[in-house]
Amino acid sequence: MYVKLENIFCQQPEALKSLIEQIYYVDHRILNCDYNGNGLNIEFDLGCEIDEEYLMVEIQKISLSTMQSFERVETKILFENEGTGSYDQDPMEELLNSKQVIETFPGVYILQGKILKCIKEMDSIFRTYAIERGAKEQHFQPTLSTKSLIENGYISSFPHHPLFVASVVRDANRIKNLSKDAKEKHKNKIHQYEWLDNRLDTHEQVLSPTVCYHCFEALRDQSISNVGAQFTAIASCHRNESRNIKGLSRLQSFTMREIVFLGSTDFVKTCRNEILSHCQSCLVDWNLKFRVVTASDPFFTSGSETKRVYQTVLELKYEIQAYLPHSESWLSIASFNNHEQSLVKSYGIDFDLKDQPLHSGCVGYGYERMAYAFYSQFGLDSSIP
Repeated sequence: MYVKLENIFCQQPEALKSLIEQIYYVDHRILNCDYNGNGLNIEFDLGCEIDEEYLMVEIQKISLSTMQSFERVETKILFENEGTGSYDQDPMEELLNSKQVIETFPGVYILQGKILKCIKEMDSIFRTYAIERGAKEQHFQPTLSTKSLIENGYISSFPHHPLFVASVVRDANRIKNLSKDAKEKHKNKIHQYEWLDNRLDTHEQVLSPTVCYHCFEALRDQSISNVGAQFTAIASCHRNESRNIKGLSRLQSFTMREIVFLGSTDFVKTCRNEILSHCQSCLVDWNLKFRVVTASDPFFTSGSETKRVYQTVLELKYEIQAYLPHSESWLSIASFNNHEQSLVKSYGIDFDLKDQPLHSGCVGYGYERMAYAFYSQFGLDSSIP
C-alpha cells in the first residue's frame, strides 16, 4: 500500500518519525513502513486479507493529526558538542556476535561483558552525583497498579505503550487445563497462544513505563517540606514499541536511572538546569558528539496537538541526543522534564505549609542507548574516560 504525504513531513523529520512509529499501531498485520521521499510504502503480512480502503482512511487520519500536532512546534538546539569519535560502524553486530548482547524476545536483551561494565560505570557517575545532591535513594519493583497509570494520565496520553500484567484466573479447572496445554501445545511451531486468553484474570497491574511513577506512588497523599525534596532510583522500564523495536536504540525493556525533584517552581527549574549542566559536562569529558534540544513526548495522535505545543513552547522537556555516525541520525539518551503540577496533583502531594503551588520534575538517563551511542562513535575497544 502506498500513502502520499503532505510536504510538511519532508521539512519536519520529527513529525515523520512520529508518524511512522504510530503507523505500526494501526493494524497488527503491518510488517514494515518506509518513507520514499513523497509518501509511505506499507507492507503487510502475506496471506492476510486487508481492507485497504479502511486502512487508508485510518492512516490518513493519523497523518493529518500528526501534521497538525507539529505545525507550531519548533525544535531548538540549545547546545552542541562536536566530539572526537572517528568510528563509523554499527556496533550492534559485534555486540551480538560476542554475546555481550543476547536477545530473548524482540526488544528484550541480556547484557554482559564490556557493555554491562560500561553501563555500570555510567551509573556510578550519575548515582554518585544524585546522592551528593541530597537525593534519597529508592528501590522499586517492576509493576505498578493500573489505577496509578489511569489517574496520572499516562494511559490516556500513551495508550499504545502500556504492557499489562495478568495472572491466571483462580479456578481449579482452568489451572489444570493450562498446565496440560502448556505441555502439549508448546510443540506447535507456530506458537499460537490463544488458548491462554480465557484463562487470564483482570489486568490490575502494568509494567512500569518510567522510574518516577514509583516515586510519586510512594509519596501519594503526603506533604513535602517547603525546602523541596529529591529522590533517585535505577529500574527497568517497559513500553510496547510494536515493530519500532530496533537494536539497542529502541527497546521494549530498558534500564533507566532517574532523579526526581519536588518543590517550588524555582526549585524545580534550578534542579533541572543543574542536572542538565552536570550531564553535559560528563558527555563533553567523554568526547561524545551530542546536542541538547527542546522536545516533546511521543503522544498518540488523538488530542496530541495542544499537549505537544504546550510542552514545546514552555520548554518543559529537554533531550540530550547523541549522534550515530553509521546511520547519520540522532538518538535521545537522556531527558530533562518539568511536570509543573500535573503529577503532584494526580497523586495528592502538596507542601507542608501549602503557601505556594508544589511542582515536580525528573531527569532520566537511558543507559542502553547511552552505551550504544558511545560505542557507535568510539568502537567496542573504548571505555569511559
